[in-house]
Amino acid sequence: MKKYINDKKPEIYAEEIIEALNLQTPIDIEKICKYYDININNEPLNNVEAILIISKGKKNILINESKFIYNERKRFTIAHEIGHLFIPWHDNICGCNGIGKFNSEDRIENEADLFASSLLIPKNDIIKDIEDKCVTLSLIEELANKYEVSLGAMTRRILKYTKDNVVALFYYKNGNKIIQASSKSFNFSLKPGRIIESSADKMINGTMDITKLSQEHTYSTWFNGYNDSIKIIEESLYQINFGRVFTLIRKYMPK
Repeated sequence: MKKYINDKKPEIYAEEIIEALNLQTPIDIEKICKYYDININNEPLNNVEAILIISKGKKNILINESKFIYNERKRFTIAHEIGHLFIPWHDNICGCNGIGKFNSEDRIENEADLFASSLLIPKNDIIKDIEDKCVTLSLIEELANKYEVSLGAMTRRILKYTKDNVVALFYYKNGNKIIQASSKSFNFSLKPGRIIESSADKMINGTMDITKLSQEHTYSTWFNGYNDSIKIIEESLYQINFGRVFTLIRKYMPK
């Protein structure tokens, strides 16, 4: 990868745009595109979610019209492609898949995701919004609506800055668990397989006729080992369209 004299973290390029245009949340993506003369088009693309093309001075972002059904997802995708445009060592033509997954195995795509997250959820703003607040599913939903981003994007951003001991994951019917994000203080090992005592398992396997619930557990319900001094708050949301449960697990010490 070509090195630049003034290499900066991807987040810094996003912050410079916010400052230059004096943007407030929710970030106006259309204003950014208009100011920098970026054209957005929906196209029936094959095999990719979006493409950035810079040719003969023209800047175009093509969005796969068959892949996006809600505004928050499209906003993040556009912000991701803007990242490819402003991060100077990225190519002038970028075809992207797996946007928003923060795939550390693909450095370029990961950098564009970090840029998009920093652009749509500015660091200073989110730190103020979560200051002295307990991270709950309701807080994440409230701020996702405020910033006009997805639940997943907001969760990752909040967990990056919170002092709470918390992890967010997707829970599947067979008991598979995919961690989406965890706070800096989180360093415990999840139990493998189905957590049959959990709300997540009951929701997705049809033994609980409810789509959102907060439930207290003992430490050993979700984690390997035993620690009676730690309690677990599980907050689960059944995302039926994705065939999974979004679960937030927070640890606390009872007084």
